[in-house]
Amino acid sequence: MRSLLINRKILALLVGYALRREELATLEVETIQLREGRLVLADLEGKGRRIRTVAVWVKQGSNVWMTAAIDLQRREGRREPG
Repeated sequence: MRSLLINRKILALLVGYALRREELATLEVETIQLREGRLVLADLEGKGRRIRTVAVWVKQGSNVWMTAAIDLQRREGRREPG
């Protein structure tokens, strides 16, 4: 059941944010930023080493990802962002 939920979250991020696999694999909490009053995934390195910024359209999906990422950081003993 847990792997099904993780797979759904991964698919939601890939499709909902038009992320490429490598971008998703290297995504970090610090990537989510507020720019011009909107949440964005900032400065992603895409194909051809191009830098792009992706608007965050699905707030609930980003909340799920942020919560999971922070929980993982806590378990690994790393500092929380902010």
